[in-house]
Amino acid sequence: MPTTHTKSLVPENETTSEGFPVSASASNNPETGMTARVVGGGFWTLLGQGATLVASLIFTPFVIRLLGTEAYGVLALVNLLITYITFADFGMGTASTKFASEAYAENDRENEAAIVWTALFIALIPSAAVAAGLALFSDFLVSDALRLPVYLQNAASVALMLAAAGFLFRTAALVFNTPQLVRLRMDLATAITAGTGVLQIITVPMVLWRGGGLVGAAATVAVFSFINLLCNIAVSRRLLPNLFSFKLQKALTAPLAKFGGMLVLSSIAAIILVNLEKLVLARYASVTALAYYTVAFTLANMLTIVPGALGQSLFPAFAQLQSEGNKENLLRLFSRAIRGNLIWAPPVIVFLCLIAKPFFTIWAGEEFGRESVVPFYILSFGLAVNIVAYVPHCLITASGRTDFLAKVYWAEIIPYIFLALILTAKFGATGAALAWTARVSVDTVIFLFLAKYTLKQNITSFFKLGYNYLFAFLILLVPAILLLMLSGVPLVTFSIGSVLILFYGWIIWKAVLKPEEKSWVESQAKRLAARVR
Repeated sequence: MPTTHTKSLVPENETTSEGFPVSASASNNPETGMTARVVGGGFWTLLGQGATLVASLIFTPFVIRLLGTEAYGVLALVNLLITYITFADFGMGTASTKFASEAYAENDRENEAAIVWTALFIALIPSAAVAAGLALFSDFLVSDALRLPVYLQNAASVALMLAAAGFLFRTAALVFNTPQLVRLRMDLATAITAGTGVLQIITVPMVLWRGGGLVGAAATVAVFSFINLLCNIAVSRRLLPNLFSFKLQKALTAPLAKFGGMLVLSSIAAIILVNLEKLVLARYASVTALAYYTVAFTLANMLTIVPGALGQSLFPAFAQLQSEGNKENLLRLFSRAIRGNLIWAPPVIVFLCLIAKPFFTIWAGEEFGRESVVPFYILSFGLAVNIVAYVPHCLITASGRTDFLAKVYWAEIIPYIFLALILTAKFGATGAALAWTARVSVDTVIFLFLAKYTLKQNITSFFKLGYNYLFAFLILLVPAILLLMLSGVPLVTFSIGSVLILFYGWIIWKAVLKPEEKSWVESQAKRLAARVR
């Protein structure tokens, strides 16, 4: 990466006058600086998600017991209603990051601040209207629409009002964290998001223990949403000193709204597609089959955590590189992201497949260990293919072509309904997994084609990892399949599988990784070891 580009990503004034040092994930190596920051950002995002997940697993049982089953169900329902209105922000959290990344790459801080405020203005108009509607009609929703128990209706109505306020705070926070994201300061963004999230999770049972009840729990969530907003404003103000020079740009309204509108349309279609085979399964098979499938899908979906976390950093990085017209570095980052997914995914998928049956049996029961495992294998194959799609998906979004995503997803809905109906009616949970896998495989091919159109480059070269990679892949895959077919002893399967994964890693290190990639991994390992010491 040219030195000038590295400087534009980490300007000198941002390491001194703004008070925050450059993230530890940054690198001075012009060839690996952006890659290091993307991977480092993904690590921070993953760490934050892990901390939040652990806190939820520990403290949620206390919330259930302190609230009681019915009241906890009401709290879950309130959160679900808020989830369904998240599209009211009109995609401005993502839109502000995309457009501000371009302004940041051009060193235009005034325009970056204007983008934040314009995006906030666009986001708050529909969000405030929807939140006000929830608050005004909360009594009707809890009594007539949802028909909640009478003794819970007043508390549920107040909780819904508080949740609507919290939704507004989170909407604003998703725009105000833009300066952190465009600088790839995922360490700061994660500290705020995960920090307030974990504190909220810990505080809710304390409030309930003090007698706060359903209203107290909802109020706690709203308060921490407000704290999250204040923290984002304070940190972003340090990163972007002229953030408070309030300025709306009418010229930005149309492109922001177009980008965000298409993003919302694609997101709605994506949600329909992600859950469609589950609805078909419940309707044309049985809820028992749905339970088997849901357990399999839950474990398989863990594979998306890593590419999803990296995508948080890839998106602004792609936007900056495209804005600068730096095609060489854009292609390099795209290639490394593809290669990285192709290298890490196989051993993780093989490991999950090897432990799936004993895990399902212990975690959910013997019938799940028997019925969920085949759908899991099929879903794992689909995710192995679909993991690659995360990279071109980020590239397409960063290029501003969210209309591509909307067209693809909406065009798939009708054919997918028929495919899911046919396969699910014939094969049950296994058929649902086959339908889902077929759809995401088609998605991957389409997104790669669209990435080729965006890059104007033959991207098949990015998949040429060489015969050594193929050898390592077969060394890992073939014995793993034999283990699944022949071994019935979990300890033996786990032990042999671990050896296979280590052997795979050794071949990848010795014969697949490029010298500069090895050098980067070693430098990151040394930096991590130094920080631990």
